Parts: sequence; C-alpha cells; structure tokens
Amino acid sequence: MSEASLLDNALLDSLAQYDSLILGFSGGLDSTALLHLLAQYPALKNKLHAIYVDHGLSANSEQWGAHCQNFCKQLEICFTSEAIKITAQSNIESIARIKRYEIFKKYCDTSSCLLLAHHQDDQAETLLLQLARGTGITGMGAMQEKQSWQNSIKIRPFLSVTKAQLLNYAREHKLTWVDDESNIDSRFSRNFLRHQIIPLLKQQWPGVVKTLARASKHCQHANDCLEDLAIIDGLNIVNGNVIDIPKLVQLSISRQRNLVYYWLYNQVGSMPSEATCERIFSEIITAKQDAVPLVQWANYTVRRYQKSLYLVDELLLIDLPEVTIWHDFPNKVQINNLVLSTRKSSARSKLSIQHPKTCDKIEIKFRQKGEVILINGHSRRLKKLLQQWGVTPWLRDKIPLLYIGGELAAVIGHVVSDKYCSLDGKNSYIIDYKFWGGTHES
Repeated sequence: MSEASLLDNALLDSLAQYDSLILGFSGGLDSTALLHLLAQYPALKNKLHAIYVDHGLSANSEQWGAHCQNFCKQLEICFTSEAIKITAQSNIESIARIKRYEIFKKYCDTSSCLLLAHHQDDQAETLLLQLARGTGITGMGAMQEKQSWQNSIKIRPFLSVTKAQLLNYAREHKLTWVDDESNIDSRFSRNFLRHQIIPLLKQQWPGVVKTLARASKHCQHANDCLEDLAIIDGLNIVNGNVIDIPKLVQLSISRQRNLVYYWLYNQVGSMPSEATCERIFSEIITAKQDAVPLVQWANYTVRRYQKSLYLVDELLLIDLPEVTIWHDFPNKVQINNLVLSTRKSSARSKLSIQHPKTCDKIEIKFRQKGEVILINGHSRRLKKLLQQWGVTPWLRDKIPLLYIGGELAAVIGHVVSDKYCSLDGKNSYIIDYKFWGGTHES
C-alpha cells in the first residue's frame, strides 16, 4: 500500500513546520507503521524522535524496548526509552495513560508536536467506551486528529486510516512488530469491545467502524463550539491552574460545568470520572471560604484555598532534600523536580539579591519551624508572611529558601532580606524557580 493513500500532502506539510516530531513508539503494528512511513520523507526523518515507555506491566517490556531501539537504529532515527512504575491495582489503563503522557511532556515544547498512531478502529472503540461510561459531548468526540496539548500540539495522522490498511502497509514493507499479550485480555474494557462487541456490530452493520468515527466527528464540531464558549467565559476567571470561584459562580450552572470541564481537560489532557467531576462541584466549589477540601484522581488533586480553585499535580510536591548547597551560583541548579535559575537585575527590587561573596556558603533549604527574615528593618516570621502573601498551604513547605553563610537571605520568588537586597542593581540577580512540569503559585 502506498504512502500517499495513508497520509495526505496537507498533513505532511503541517508536520514539516515543526522542529521536532515526538512519536509515541510502543513497537506495535500501528506505531511501527507510522514511524516507518514518516521516515520515508527526508524533510521529516531527521526531526523524528521515537519514545518508548516501559510500563513495567509485562515481563516482555524490556525485550520490546530492545526491539524498538533496534528498529530505530535501522532507520537511523533518534530513540529514547523511559521506564515508569505503576503500583495501582485498579484502573491501570487510565493511570498508565496519564503517566505515559507525563513522559511525552518532557520532550515536547512550542516548536515540537506529539505524534500518536491511533487509527479509525481505535476511534470507534473510544466512542463506544465513552458511551458506556455515560460521557458527554467531549467524550463522544473521542480523539481529535489535531489538538493543542500542554505547550505543544498533539497529532494523530492515522485517525482516518483503518487497522486493515496499516496491516497491509506493514506486510508490503516486510515490517516486524511486537504483540502485547495484554491486548487480548478481555478483562480490559477496550479489549472487550475490540474482540467481542465490535465483531458483532460488524456482522449487522459492516461499515460500523467508519460510521462511528463519523459520529465522533460530528460531536467534535459541537464540542468546538463549547470550547469556544469556555475560552470566552474563562477570560477573567481562569489563570493557568487557578479558577476564581466568585466569578465562576456568576455563570449559569451549565456554563460553570462547561468551563471547569474544559479547564481540567486542557490542563491534564484527560478527564476524571463523572463522579469525580460531581464532587468538585458538591464538595469544593460550594465549600465555605475557610475550608480546604480536595478531590483526587490519579496523581492530580483539585483543591480550594480561600476564593480560588486549584488543580495540583501531586508529583510536583514530592519530598525535597533538607538542604542543598548551590555550588556554582548563579548558574542554574536542579533539586529533584525543582529548578532554580537566575537572571541579571538592572534595578533595585525586593527580589533583587546582591551576588554573594565567594567565601560564603550558599544553600537552599525549605521551611521547618521558626524562620525569620529581616524586612524593612523588622524581623518577620516566615509563617505569617506566607499567610499574608496568600501562598497555598500545600506549597508553603516547598518554597525554596536561600541561605547565605547560614543566614536566611531570601524567600525565593517573594522577598530578599534587607541585608542582602541590592541597593543599586549592580552585580545583582533575581532568582526564579519552577517545578519540573509546573510553576510556582506566587
């Protein structure tokens, strides 16, 4: 089967605009066909970067990784293998998908796109799966061929291509691929649909896969309108991972739900269950202002603090070492998933710190108890300052503290001690920090 019958020129032209093409490569038939096909185009081949994610759920996963590496070596394509650990005993499919996307996110930026090999049969399965879960319009839209994702773009080039077409292509080009034994385990919902339900539907309606995919397309058009409405409604309500609750509740209930659902999906890339969404409204949005409720799914939580709703990736809040020496200040330093960087300061600022003397030990610590810092001639308790600044409770112990010669010199991102604050902006720096995959809330 020719390449032209699988990918049209418009799609190929759109891929050429990206600096890098991050391809989720499992070694299965679908991703093998996609990787091989794209490698035939010189304008795309050197941009390809195949990512294999070892879920650790099969005894064969390392062997599959080796196969993927060898395949990429033959094609002369950049390859990376990443391992994840899944300890949950239930909802493994959902958790594995979330963790897989977290890996992909590491390699994607505004100049790249994520390529996935889902095809038309997958689309039909996804629609049926979503209907069985009682989904709304967003879920019935199933998968989109092209959509914004995190700070990048997600593209599924094969969404109009059938599994049979991919199989013909692979056989024609004598490709080899791996077969995940879990794909025949009907205990998993998608496999149940694939092996038992869809074959019965095809007996009655031979073109049902194409028809279901077309139905998803209609739902996508409707969902596009709902997304446009959410964007309009969210202009003065949503700020990144934060929602202003008093402004949110001024909308009608339907528009509140539409905005919150769009916000969750846009931030995470997937939706929690309907029951979880209901808890967000019944337990968090309507909670008293001084309450600190939370709703959790996978590694995410939705929390309330004062008048705001927060979406928090709990993986960003892992334990940090008690103390880290910043040996080569002002060069960037990374502490687990926390990254600190500096930029030159040209004017006096409460965030501008004088370059420490070379003999001073520079350390990064985190709040314990009893810290004080000199501000405007007065010693201020850090605990009170964090409350005053409105720092969310779950981040108060994660804000990096800069110590110089054993003395608290700065609460990074917030204030610098009088003793170390730059008076003239010369030879001074502003220190920024972010969690890998997220930013601080200050």
